[in-house]
Amino acid sequence: MPDENKEYIALIQKQIDGTITKVELVRLDHLSAQIPESEQASLFAQVWQNALEKDNPKTHPFSAEESRHIFQQVIAEDSHTIEPQKNYIRQPKIWKWISTAAALLVIGIGAALLYHKYNVASLPERTLADVNLASPDIEPGRNRAVFLTEDGKAITLDSNRVGLIEKDETFSIVQSETGEIQYTHTQNAPIKQHTVKTPRGGQINFLLPDGTKVWLNAESSISFASNMGAGDRIVKMTGEVYFEVTKSAGRSFVVDGQFGQIEVLGTKFNVNTYDTKETTAALLTGAIRLQTSAGSVHMQPDQLTTIAADGSMHTVHDPNVKNIIQWKDGFFHFDRADVHTIAGQLARWYDIDVKIAGKRQNTAINGTISRNVKLSTMLEMLDYLGLKATYKNNNLTVNVKNP
Repeated sequence: MPDENKEYIALIQKQIDGTITKVELVRLDHLSAQIPESEQASLFAQVWQNALEKDNPKTHPFSAEESRHIFQQVIAEDSHTIEPQKNYIRQPKIWKWISTAAALLVIGIGAALLYHKYNVASLPERTLADVNLASPDIEPGRNRAVFLTEDGKAITLDSNRVGLIEKDETFSIVQSETGEIQYTHTQNAPIKQHTVKTPRGGQINFLLPDGTKVWLNAESSISFASNMGAGDRIVKMTGEVYFEVTKSAGRSFVVDGQFGQIEVLGTKFNVNTYDTKETTAALLTGAIRLQTSAGSVHMQPDQLTTIAADGSMHTVHDPNVKNIIQWKDGFFHFDRADVHTIAGQLARWYDIDVKIAGKRQNTAINGTISRNVKLSTMLEMLDYLGLKATYKNNNLTVNVKNP
């Protein structure tokens, strides 16, 4: 039996036992992308059989045919959630079918064998004895930002302050227990311009005066009028922001940035302007109109538009466009990402300097990793995705490993 198959079986058994670590989960996901589905079924059957025989070698709750049927059901269910693409190794949601099978095993052998949902944050920490970390460990980013008033006042927004944060004659700021920052403009007060800005290593969920929800990724900003304006609601942004726009009869919502403008009546979309050479707009629901110096484009749900520095636009249909906003839910999602893209995300989230080494800098990397882990754990996870990363003196060096 190849070493990969033995490792695959051992990791599935650990998943069933509930002893698997965060890093081992990433490794299991990586192996499941390399091993054919038919072979996975055979390997899973071995683990299934061993689990049953450990409990009661003489009495099996499921026949061999029933076991195969269960495996095919959970695989088929998972296949509906992912659409494989050409020249792209899909990232299988192995946690879903393993947990489903485990739930069925619980019925048969009366033991809680594993978690029902993959959640990195709930897994036990691992002792990192040989991690490539020659400096003190780095904490991940967290909810924090600064609120800037027109007259230069700076108000700290962070996850440690629940309730009233600030109040004066023109506005009040309150943080709910869910972490959302709610801004309210005092009726008939003078109109002011405000800015919410996140640093490197920070993100924030903010409620604008009109009820629109915005999530700011690290090193991002959004500026708005305290009453959102009497006509069109106009905001300016930098970095990466996800919008859930509240409808307002007769009032468009306009996002102004280096790329041009986005006009919308009510929708959910993400705008990423980190790359100075191009901006990306991803539409989840509703409809938006992009206006640049080169023309305009009307976007529909599940579309992704890339806007070049000269204003030219390219729009494609992407059924997995929702993966782009996984950052707001606590995950890095790499979809054929090159090392430069990954390095930029790590630099902003961990507030460190990142250098890129080696010649294979355009290699496509795929995977989803929790953002809520220390840098030492992140380095091990990156290793399983094919990246060698070393951290020393606030500098992270990333290199694509040889195939």
